[in-house]
Amino acid sequence: MDKYCVCKTTENPGGNHEVHKEGCQWWPLPENREDLGEFSSCHGAVQEAKNRGYSNVDGCKDCCPDCHNK
Repeated sequence: MDKYCVCKTTENPGGNHEVHKEGCQWWPLPENREDLGEFSSCHGAVQEAKNRGYSNVDGCKDCCPDCHNK
């Protein structure tokens, strides 16, 4: 199980809220992230971010390539 977070800001080329896995070089600063918990894959983390009201969610292309769509 890996720990995931969602970036609260949309300051990236895709203009979306990116989900990151702990250890990613793009892991947001504490004030810019919401911890989502531990999941067996990025798919569960992306769904959790959506459940929490984040729209336009995408996985980070570096740490969550299986969930990167945009």
